[in-house]
Order: sequence, then C-alpha cells, then structure tokens
Amino acid sequence: MLVETMYNKVAINCGFPLYIDEVSTPDTTRFLLEMLSQALLNTIDNTYISQNVLEKRDLIITSPGIDHYAVNGMVKSIQYLQGQGRLSARYIPFNIYIDNPGVITPVNKSGPPLSYVIDKGEIRFFPIPDKAYKIQVTSSTTDLVWANDDSSRNSIEDIKDSVLASKEFCEIIILRACAYVLGRCNNQNAQFYSKLADDRLRMFLERDSNSFEKPHLYNPIHGHYNPRSGLLDDNYPYRGYDGYI
Repeated sequence: MLVETMYNKVAINCGFPLYIDEVSTPDTTRFLLEMLSQALLNTIDNTYISQNVLEKRDLIITSPGIDHYAVNGMVKSIQYLQGQGRLSARYIPFNIYIDNPGVITPVNKSGPPLSYVIDKGEIRFFPIPDKAYKIQVTSSTTDLVWANDDSSRNSIEDIKDSVLASKEFCEIIILRACAYVLGRCNNQNAQFYSKLADDRLRMFLERDSNSFEKPHLYNPIHGHYNPRSGLLDDNYPYRGYDGYI
C-alpha cells in the first residue's frame, strides 16, 4: 500500500488535512509520517514470531544467460508468472538435490527456470534463463518498506514510500498510527483506536495458521521449513532436474 494512502487515512480519522504537496503542511507531514513509522515498527515487533505475516513480494525480470539474482530476506516461495487467469502463476520449487551450488557446473541447457537454489545469498535458477521471464519472489523479512531509490528498509521516511505488505497488515498500521497521533494530542479517542488495533492484530494472527499449526501437522522438511537450506516454503521441494544432480 502506498504510504500516501495510509497517510490520508490517518489524516481523515484524526482530523488533519489531506496530503497535497511537500510544502503545504511540512510540520504535519513530518509528524504523521513519524507516527506511521512508529506504528509500523510496533506492528512488526508484535508479529515477529509470525513468519507468514512478515513477508513481501518482489518481481524479478530475468536476463538471458544470467542465473544469479539478489534477494532481500529469507525466500519462502518463487513463482513464474505467465499470461493471465487462474493458472497464470507456476511455482518454481527449491532443488533439494544440489548440496553445494557453488561448485556445480550446469550442462549447456537453457530455458524457463524449473528449480532454484540459494548460492552465496543469491537465487540461482536451473536451467539458465534464455530470455526475460517474470519471476515473483515471496520472502520473509522485516524490511517491508520500499523506497524511491529501489532500496528496502523497516521504517517509513517519505510520503512516496510503499509498504509491501497485505492490506490487512497495513490497516493495523493505520489504526495504530491513529492511536499514537490522538494520544499525542491528548484526545480520548486514542484508547478507542488502540483497542481496535489490538483486536484487529489478534484476529490477524489467529488467521495465520501456517506459522503455528503447519509445523505440527506436517513433516517440516516437506516444505514449510527445510533446515538444510534454511528456507521457508509452503510447497513441496523439487525432486531433481535432469543434468543438475
């Protein structure tokens, strides 16, 4: 969600003017952005144990002949985006048969990525991409804010930032920011928004069954957490690719 959208929702709830530009109400803008940033950090702290909540989605466009791509955070799942409709996304599984990707010399094969490994902190696709493919990477991280300079961080610093999280997660940040703003203004409605944020957070965490129930119901190595690879992934691992095992 755009920070400007979150800013305007807080402004409406708390009786402040909507954002117009950076010179109209600079003091108000700095104040509300700081309250949003504090609300974000508070929400991250309260959901840190919930691995399936603190996640973001990045889009990678592959280049022909390039198989390594940088990623921020712990990889949970990777999808190959193709076309439109319900079947437009195909999961790219982690290849459990490559123990030491740093010494693998792939055969001369190229095409759409069929599996991947983590090699020196980067994603390495097999086979080597032969053209531009749209790859969506879902990673577990606390750096949920995407800045204008194409960097990620865990704090809101500019109105043009974006919070790369679900709508429900962003709504909790907005409610918490409203509580902070009204509390600073000694407004009694601060307690109302604080209680609302607490209730919304509790329901949000209760819906996140993957982080708590799944390790007890399934063999962890079958996707949710692979101790050898250090990955969070809800999909069954890849069973090997001809020429790479």
